[in-house]
Amino acid sequence: PKRPIQPVILAGGKGTRANLDRPKVLAEVFGRPALHHVLDTHHSIPGVRPAALIVSDYRDYDRQIRESLDGRFPAHFVVETDPQGTGHAVLEACRRMPALAEPGLTLLVTEGTQAMMQRATLIKSLLIHEALADAAMTMPTARKERPYAYLVRDEHGFVADSRETRLENAEIIDDGEDNVSVYLVRSED
Repeated sequence: PKRPIQPVILAGGKGTRANLDRPKVLAEVFGRPALHHVLDTHHSIPGVRPAALIVSDYRDYDRQIRESLDGRFPAHFVVETDPQGTGHAVLEACRRMPALAEPGLTLLVTEGTQAMMQRATLIKSLLIHEALADAAMTMPTARKERPYAYLVRDEHGFVADSRETRLENAEIIDDGEDNVSVYLVRSED
């Protein structure tokens, strides 16, 4: 990638459905917190900057996440006090951390629970995003049976909506294109 990459990682999940007593991003995957896998993957990409972690003010989750990093990963923290979804979280992070809106950056927005995210997928997605120089946002997708957050495209083939089957009680479909919660956004946009 030619543009500097600014990871923005959503790390505010409470883990309620999983009955966790800690932040969801600290759930262990192969003996390590999911967030550590995500940060390893991000930091393996050339041109990546220290991550901006959007954390929740729920209980002491902010402190637990900071302690888990123990200085191993450079990161900036933005505490979200009024969760209203991914777009709102990123917008609030940009307002509180103006460096995120610095012209010429690519924001790499992901979730801190995506421990199995592959470096090659991110690099290919970044290169496609840069090749589509006029695209404000690029998002990789996956075709699968019974998608969790399926995409709806308009008559021109552009993504018009993403419908979550659990959070929005959207109709469950047998086969479709799934939103995999990776977004590449030009900082100018």
